[in-house]
Amino acid sequence: MLKYNIRKNFFIKNKNYNCLKIIIEENNFIIFDKIIKSSFYPIEKTNNINIISCIYNLIGEKIFYIKKCGIISRLDFETKGIFLILKKEIKLKKIKKKYLVISKCYKKKCIFNIKGYVKKKKKRIIFTKKKTIHPVFTKFNIKTKKKKFSIIICKFSKGKTHQIRSSLNYLSIKILGDKKYGFFNKYYYESNLHSWNLNFYFKNNNYNYYSPPNRKFIKYFLNINFRKFKL
Repeated sequence: MLKYNIRKNFFIKNKNYNCLKIIIEENNFIIFDKIIKSSFYPIEKTNNINIISCIYNLIGEKIFYIKKCGIISRLDFETKGIFLILKKEIKLKKIKKKYLVISKCYKKKCIFNIKGYVKKKKKRIIFTKKKTIHPVFTKFNIKTKKKKFSIIICKFSKGKTHQIRSSLNYLSIKILGDKKYGFFNKYYYESNLHSWNLNFYFKNNNYNYYSPPNRKFIKYFLNINFRKFKL
C-alpha cells in the first residue's frame, strides 16, 4: 500500500487528464484503469503524466482519502491497467493480482512457480535465490504462442517493486518494450506488461475486476478471448 502526504498545492497542472478512467466506484473504494507512461510520484519530467493530479481532476476532494487509506496495487510508470484506492480505512482480504505479459519467449506452454528474493542493485531491482528481506512468489502460465511471441499470465498476492519484470528477466524471458529488463528497440518501444485483474474479499463478498488490454497490446493476438484465461 502506498500513502501520500497530500496538500492542495501538491497537484501538477497537466493538460492531459485522460491518463485514467474510473472502472467502478463503491462506498469503500474506487477502481481505476491507468494508461502507460504515467506516474504515481509527484515528479515533473518531460511528457510525464501525474496520476494523482488525474485522480484529483476526476474525483476532486475525495482524493484526500488517500492520505489515510492509501493506494493498493500501485503500477510502474510503463505499466497499464487496474489499481484501486481505498475511501475508508478498511482491510481487504485475499488480494490477488494478475498481469498479462507479451514476451519474446521460446518456451512451450506450461505453468510454473518461482520463489526467490528481490533486492536493489544500482538502478535495477534484481531477482535472486540468495535470501534477503524481500521474499517473492510468482506463478506464471505461458499461454498462446504466435510466431516468436507468447502471452504469459502472472499471478501473485503481495507484490514487490519490479517483481514480475525482474523474475522474468532472471528466467531469460524478455517483456516486449521493457527498456530496463526486456526486449526494446524502435519497433517495440512501449511496455507490454498489463495489470489485468484484481480480485479480493471484503465482508465475505468477492470482488473481481478486469482491465481489458488495449489494441496496441493485443495486435498480435486479436482473436483471443482473454476472459477465458485461467491460472
